[in-house]
Amino acid sequence: KWIYRQPAESNPLLDQTGASCGVDQEGPVWFLPSVIPGGPHFQGERSCTIPPHKALLVQTSSFLHDFPCPDPTFQPAPGQSLYDFLIGPATAFIDTVFSLEVTIDGVPQPDMLRYRFTSQDLFHIKGDPSLATTLDGCVTGGRQPAVTDGYLFMVKPLSRGQHTLVWHQKDSFGLGGDTTLTYHLTVR
Repeated sequence: KWIYRQPAESNPLLDQTGASCGVDQEGPVWFLPSVIPGGPHFQGERSCTIPPHKALLVQTSSFLHDFPCPDPTFQPAPGQSLYDFLIGPATAFIDTVFSLEVTIDGVPQPDMLRYRFTSQDLFHIKGDPSLATTLDGCVTGGRQPAVTDGYLFMVKPLSRGQHTLVWHQKDSFGLGGDTTLTYHLTVR
């Protein structure tokens, strides 16, 4: 919901540098979004300054599927629930992830593939209309039902100072993906 309510020009998911990492962040958890790689092999870096005492919610990969879409054929089959219609492609996409490695300050984090989360029911988003041309052609600007599937994990608040969080993911979607994103974090 946080990603979808941000306009394209300051959306942290679409930001390649981390300049927008503080947009609309509030509460005890700081969200670090994934990246849209734009090709089968991607290496990127983002820098982000975080207030102290914030847990981190890190999204390494995710698929959000929303309804409706401009395509008139984009609808559940007769007798199929909207949830089942939407979750199928989301799950199929995330099923292609076969390797996920994470290090925090050079320390490997164990068994990261166990941090997969799938919506158990429909929820609602209200996407910024600018995302219809940059992220999701189904965004209407109004309230829409959606589902999501992906890999996310929570990190306890880091100590003040400099930290490096790196995630490396491989998937078999399309031509096969090999994505590495490095977050250079400063906790003030």
